Amino acid sequence: MKNNKIYMTNPMQGGLKGLKLNGKYSSHPWWQKLTEINLFDTAFGDRLVFWAMIHQVSLFIKRNDLIVPEYWWPELLFINLPNTRLENVSCDTLKEFSSIEFDSFLKLMNNNNCIDDTETNFYFNLSIDNISRRGIKYHFMDELFYKIGEIKFKNAIVDNYFKNNFSDVISIHLRRGFSISITKEFIESSSVYIDRDKLLSFYGKIMEYNSNYMRDNIIKRSVLPDDFYFYLIDKILKKNKNQKIYLSTDVPLELLSHYIEKYPNNIVTYENYIDEFLDFYDKKFISENNDLYFYPLDKCLITLVDFFAIANSKVNISTWSQWTFLSSKYKDKIIIDAEKEYKKYLKNI
Repeated sequence: MKNNKIYMTNPMQGGLKGLKLNGKYSSHPWWQKLTEINLFDTAFGDRLVFWAMIHQVSLFIKRNDLIVPEYWWPELLFINLPNTRLENVSCDTLKEFSSIEFDSFLKLMNNNNCIDDTETNFYFNLSIDNISRRGIKYHFMDELFYKIGEIKFKNAIVDNYFKNNFSDVISIHLRRGFSISITKEFIESSSVYIDRDKLLSFYGKIMEYNSNYMRDNIIKRSVLPDDFYFYLIDKILKKNKNQKIYLSTDVPLELLSHYIEKYPNNIVTYENYIDEFLDFYDKKFISENNDLYFYPLDKCLITLVDFFAIANSKVNISTWSQWTFLSSKYKDKIIIDAEKEYKKYLKNI
């Protein structure tokens, strides 16, 4: 029988090595430290990038059975990725399979080559270091993400729920965690709104992590101050005082409580929708299986609310991020570059 499978190893933990893990941490000190301080971030955006890559490879090598590890992709209990299914993949499963490394992937993409071999199963052995070290802004990146718009919930009613609730919403993505340059000036300006000790209890760990583990060329984006976002929100509300604004973020919501307090009738977050969203699912199943995966189910479900909220919004305001880029591929929308707007803001104050 001819084989037609391609497996995706775990990119967030060093490719194939990640499949050996049974616990919550890899052997990499940087990943363990990041996981300790940022468990609420499930890296769904990063994993979607890797999925888009392997999906494109599957087309080039003529495979129609794309398999991802169940342990690392619990979201697929609730959503469908095109031509993709879950399987309990182990290193033993892949011993007889051929590896597609990152360099081979680049050759396939740059030369538009196809592999006619239909007798071999392949696995895609890619780690996050491949991406962060070399970057992903190759000329073919737009080609990779055309399938993002085909991601659907297994329950079609849920797709309609997001369309109905967010098609008139403006979303703001506040990126303030991993790989963002948190400065002392930001801490001082934010301490006007949030207790300084509370800020340092989280951001201090991010600053330490960036200093010890992140390469300087990766930390390119500086955090934008709250007063700037208040300025943008005030402009929005001047045009429509009833406008709903969804805040998507990679930090605990308690660090953004001043947004909700300042605009109680306008600002919404996943907390406003998570209970309704969970009503679509078996809560007993979620509770009993919550900790069987690397990313707990409850946090994955929050991430899905966050992603599909901004994916279905009519306007997204954000500094550049994979999160915003991917959501823009899900549905056409207006993307406002917050960094460009910040430069205009600085000229007027």
